[in-house]
Amino acid sequence: MDSEIDVFEELAALLADVRRAHAHWNEDEVISQLRRSMPEYRQAIWRIAMPFSRGDSQLPDSYRERLSQLRQLAADVEQVDLGHVFTSIDIRQSIDIVRDAYASWAGDLGTHVLANFTNQAELEVGSPDSLACLADLHGDIDGDNIANHMPKGRAVSAVVAYYRGDEAFMDGVTVHSRFRTFARDLDLLDDDGYVCTAEVHGWQILRNRTREFIEFDEIDLDGRSPLKLLSDLFDEEAQAKVNDLLDMAIEQFVAIIAAGVEGEWER
Repeated sequence: MDSEIDVFEELAALLADVRRAHAHWNEDEVISQLRRSMPEYRQAIWRIAMPFSRGDSQLPDSYRERLSQLRQLAADVEQVDLGHVFTSIDIRQSIDIVRDAYASWAGDLGTHVLANFTNQAELEVGSPDSLACLADLHGDIDGDNIANHMPKGRAVSAVVAYYRGDEAFMDGVTVHSRFRTFARDLDLLDDDGYVCTAEVHGWQILRNRTREFIEFDEIDLDGRSPLKLLSDLFDEEAQAKVNDLLDMAIEQFVAIIAAGVEGEWER
């Protein structure tokens, strides 16, 4: 994962500067402030996935501009959206832990499915024009990996260790084991732990969590019951099409993970 510009060192420097300037913020709060400084993560749709602080960030404008530039650089150079990284970590501060995937990969996959249904498109998961593009998914996966394995209250330290490849901090969990860690945590690997297969338990977890997000989609806009929303929106034929698009999206997502796992073992 070599870059012409060391984006991850720039990220570490930004985090260090924010901590020095705002010593009263603990590490988790620093991540929350960064996440809330991004306007798209305060929109109404996030009430579904993030039932906690959506208020304006206290981050000074100079840091917002620096973060915005770094976020674009990370997407261009490393294919990682840092907004998705911070959001996936920040959701763990919610008391409603069941919804963590809605603010991460399940939300991206679900919006991808609904966009393909609404627009009658055939975009693939991971493609640049998809609402589940590769940079977003990498950010989701990285955020999940960090949140799942970081010591409690050490969010900033975990982000830095993860991207610097410090294997000691989280027992081998770094960006260099991105796909293996995610696949292992979701039970997507075969019995030998080397290959993603369609028969493993994790495949159904991915599908179920993404479908749950689809059922919640836009609930805050009209207040209908989440248990009835899908049937209210779609007739039987339309629901079948949504399910077909969902199966296709999960298959494409698992293919991305499987290829990543294989590439990591070949390093």
